[in-house]
Formats: sequence, structure tokens, C-alpha cells
Amino acid sequence: MNDAAQARNRALTALMGALCVMAALDALPRSAPAKQDAAACAHPARAVDGTPHTLAVLDCGGAGAPPNGAQRLLAGLPMDLNQATPQDLAALPGVGPKTALRIVAHRDTHGPFASPRALDAVRGVGPKTLARLTPLLTTTP
Repeated sequence: MNDAAQARNRALTALMGALCVMAALDALPRSAPAKQDAAACAHPARAVDGTPHTLAVLDCGGAGAPPNGAQRLLAGLPMDLNQATPQDLAALPGVGPKTALRIVAHRDTHGPFASPRALDAVRGVGPKTLARLTPLLTTTP
């Protein structure tokens, strides 16, 4: 198996785990009250309807919403580099939160990426990371 296929498999495995957690959280009752005052919590958990919860119930956008970058990867589709959020980019193999923010900042400053190979201009994306990411990404104008 080549490096790109291994990177895709690692990304898909991580995303499958995240989706399993999201599905488990979504199965929790939405009316369960929080055990502590949400205002006292540094990161209060809130349901889709704004009700405080012990655990967050994640909103995946609902039916009909276009898939985000991470969902596209899970489906075996490339992530659009020019539409991806920092959270989407951080789901890519070898891309952490700081690099994801640098990618978005570069895109905001210099305009859309012409191709996934243009990521080489972003600090923190070296040749090895670029080789792993290129098959997982696409660009639209």
C-alpha cells in the first residue's frame, strides 16, 4: 500500500471513530439537565436547541446540508481546500490545529489555492506532508 493510501486509511479510521462518538452522543436524551451550572463551566455543553447538557449533542448540519470536509474524506471524496474550515483541515493526516489555521490564513491573504500542491507555500507543510495530502484534496475557484 502506498503512502497516500495509508494516509487516507488513517484519516478514514480517525473520522469513523469521531462519527461513532457523535452518533452515541446524538442518542442521548436531549432534555437531560446539566449536573453543574453551565455558566460556571469554562466550556459549557449545549444541545442543538441551546439546552445545557452534561455532554454536548453534536449537530452535523441536518439532512440536506452539504457535507463538510471531514465528511467528504470519510465518504472517500477529496476535501475542497478552498472551502475547508480549520476544523476540516485539522482532520487531515499530518495537519494539526496550528497548521490548519495557517492554511486558512494563507488562503484569506493570498486568495484561493490553484491546486493542492500550492500548499507548499504554507509554513508547516513540507514535502512529506504535501505528498500525503495531495490525493486527499481538491480545489475549486
